[in-house]
Amino acid sequence: MKKSMTPNELKKLADKLEYYDRCFLNSYGLRNINGGFCEVNMFDFDEEYINITVRCGACCGESPITEEQFKLDRKTLEIV
Repeated sequence: MKKSMTPNELKKLADKLEYYDRCFLNSYGLRNINGGFCEVNMFDFDEEYINITVRCGACCGESPITEEQFKLDRKTLEIV
């Protein structure tokens, strides 16, 4: 049985996903590219982990869009 997330957990998670969005945008060098983007979203969770997907790329030309999946520790919200 999945444990639900409290409003406080959801707020902390939203803030952390926004933080990771900026981090990936910078680390992939997409901040300086016209049309560069990064989307970080939660797609599943359990009592120990939160699964997220990261989609990054540029909206111009034929640039590839990368998609990766990561797990966050549910207590620390750090990538494991």
